[in-house]
Amino acid sequence: LAFIKSRGLARRQVNIVRLSHERQLTAMTLFQVAFIVFASLPFGIYTIYDLNTVVTTSEVAAQHRLIGTITVLLYYEQFASPFYIFCCVSKRFRKQLIYVLFKIHVNWIRKVWNRVKHNQIAPNLEIISVDDIGGTRIVSKDACVAS
Repeated sequence: LAFIKSRGLARRQVNIVRLSHERQLTAMTLFQVAFIVFASLPFGIYTIYDLNTVVTTSEVAAQHRLIGTITVLLYYEQFASPFYIFCCVSKRFRKQLIYVLFKIHVNWIRKVWNRVKHNQIAPNLEIISVDDIGGTRIVSKDACVAS
């Protein structure tokens, strides 16, 4: 009887974890859809307005170009927004991002930096001496000395 109860509890815990993940995924999807609507609506409205108006002066044309540029930038923001939305909404995504950025990449950079830092080679200066006869001679102890 205890074995059957423990198996039932384990299944419930998995279901609770699964439901938590599904809630996070649902929240991310809803935020993403809302942001797409928010980012696309001004561009759509401006496009319809621009198609139905006639520009007569250069000042009005400059204003239209400015408004068009702003709405296009807002429209293109929807393609970069999933990363930021996932970071804001999902605790699991944030933990994974922190792990990847700080645990994996920073440790790799430290290893590379330490490898480069400790394997530097500094050349000795060569001493050039002039003989009495006028010939030159290069005198050097070692070509390289490790620092």
